[in-house]
Amino acid sequence: MKIEIFKPEVYRETKIYYRNFLTTWEYLVTINNEIYQSHITVNPTFVRRLLFFLGIEKALYTDEQKKEILTQLKRMGQSTVDYVIGKDVDQVVKEVEPKK
Repeated sequence: MKIEIFKPEVYRETKIYYRNFLTTWEYLVTINNEIYQSHITVNPTFVRRLLFFLGIEKALYTDEQKKEILTQLKRMGQSTVDYVIGKDVDQVVKEVEPKK
């Protein structure tokens, strides 16, 4: 099985890594030494799969499709970073607030 790895992007001082194997696309984020990941499955059309497995096409997805999928993964990764970092900020604020 071929695993395709894409250039990581930095968002809010956190790297987001992307990879693809067959029809599964995944992002990975490390925040505070913890790994967060999620994946989506994108099935190419039957004709495209057939041409790929016969060796006529070199990839299951066109460059435009890859770009759209990576854009969606980027949004998912950024949402994860926002949620986790936002949650950490809320916890710190609660700890700093004086108790009544």
